[in-house]
Amino acid sequence: MTTTRRKWWPWYGFAFGCVLLVFAFGDAGAGHGTDLPLLLFGAPFSLVPVVGVLAAPIWWAIVGWSLKDQRLIAVPVMVVHTCAIVLLWWFGNPWVSREDEWRSFHRFEEFAPVWLWSGIAVHAVGVVVAWVLAIADWRRA
Repeated sequence: MTTTRRKWWPWYGFAFGCVLLVFAFGDAGAGHGTDLPLLLFGAPFSLVPVVGVLAAPIWWAIVGWSLKDQRLIAVPVMVVHTCAIVLLWWFGNPWVSREDEWRSFHRFEEFAPVWLWSGIAVHAVGVVVAWVLAIADWRRA
């Protein structure tokens, strides 16, 4: 794939991040849901206070940029994202205890399981696609 075919990928990443942000805001449920997807979708930038709320579009634009010119930076970018996801799943976020985080996650899961898991599935597909492209570019180099 030539670089001209990938010139819009940062914008595609930004759009993908916006879709994830819609899911995450729905999951947050005006403070009555769970913020775990909001943290996961934009990890690691989601851990930055205040601006972390809008981290998903920014992060996924960076992922698109790293894949744009078949750069070798895409693999480290995806490693950082994947490690941050694992740490957030395991430890929760620094502002809420792990028990409270999972309690709110399960409470929202009972309320709107399709919405919650649809957002997580969309994110998972995006992560897998980004990994496949990053590894393919890495092997080509």
